[in-house]
Amino acid sequence: MKKLTLLLIIGIVSLTGCSRDPLLPIRRLARSDDLAKKMEASRDYQQVISILRDAYKSNAGLCKDIGRALMMDRQFENALEYFSEAVKTRSTDSTLYYWMAVCYVNRFKADRSPATMAIVYEYYEKSLNLMPNNKEVLYEFAQFLVFGAENYPRAIEVLQQDLTLLGSNFSADPYFLLGRAYYLSGEYDAALRIYHQILDNKTSLSKEQISRAEEFIDTTRMMLTGGADVGR
Repeated sequence: MKKLTLLLIIGIVSLTGCSRDPLLPIRRLARSDDLAKKMEASRDYQQVISILRDAYKSNAGLCKDIGRALMMDRQFENALEYFSEAVKTRSTDSTLYYWMAVCYVNRFKADRSPATMAIVYEYYEKSLNLMPNNKEVLYEFAQFLVFGAENYPRAIEVLQQDLTLLGSNFSADPYFLLGRAYYLSGEYDAALRIYHQILDNKTSLSKEQISRAEEFIDTTRMMLTGGADVGR
């Protein structure tokens, strides 16, 4: 009962903002010359530490959930405040770093700042270091590398890793993005090869995707040969 009362005092004081020291009862025990009371104070401190540790973890999860809701509502700056708080405790949470990267990508779209770009890199890399085989993060990072950072060599590396993970499970989006990265880097032979690979999976494509692939093939051939028809 005594310990329960102690925890209630701590909680109430924290919520009300009262200036009274919530640990005063334990401090008094600790200052006693009685060894038994000092040992009791030590046990009480350990219990408080344990409770606070659990509170930090619970608050981190709550901040993550709030941040995600704000991010989905496109309140990216507000979301970052909650993610930044959550990551103090959940420093090995790959998803947190990914969502923070997404928020900073949206800041980068507005400010085009090299400093913001560096932060985007940092959080995508942290997320992938913790979970290297996350296909969603790889694809989103590659999109930033192609259309934001214009770092095509790195984008190609990331997309090749993504496609390796996909294996025989064909997905058109990373192939289109890889073709675009090769095209923008001037590697037209490689871009043409990728676009043909897309058409090799026609049964998995929509009419729009087939049309896009054919258009990209024509455009890439023109860049490669000056308009001459080339075989596969």
